[in-house]
Amino acid sequence: GPAMSYALAASFFGLFTLAGPLGAPDLMVQALQWLAFVNVVLGTFNLIPAAPLDGGRILASAIWAATRDRTRGEIVATRVGQGFGGLLVAAGLVGPFVGIPFVSLWTAFMGLFVLRAATAEYQNARLSAAVHDLKRRDEMITEPETLSGSTAAP
Repeated sequence: GPAMSYALAASFFGLFTLAGPLGAPDLMVQALQWLAFVNVVLGTFNLIPAAPLDGGRILASAIWAATRDRTRGEIVATRVGQGFGGLLVAAGLVGPFVGIPFVSLWTAFMGLFVLRAATAEYQNARLSAAVHDLKRRDEMITEPETLSGSTAAP
């Protein structure tokens, strides 16, 4: 999760600061710097409060704690995730044409992933809510049809 991304960023940054003075090739120094930066971006992106990201889990937990309603927390986080995914798709499709920096078709693909995963989690939350109060005995057949041992197979 984000903690690991930040730990990796710190590790790569430490290696980056040591590599230059130790005479490492410029390509290695730049790669370590890039890896540190990418892990900070990844950790921060993952904290956005939209399911299925880790920030969405935090949001769902906070709403659950505030309302004592787990399903409500999950549904709000998934709806935020769907909205965020839709914004990423729109930005990825329009951004390159209007000159938004750091936005490309990859942004749209990432948004599509977030949108689809959030939709799947939303459907799962709704299903869980629908069957939450059911007991196993409610679904069992108490008197199943039986055959005698002398019945021949067709």
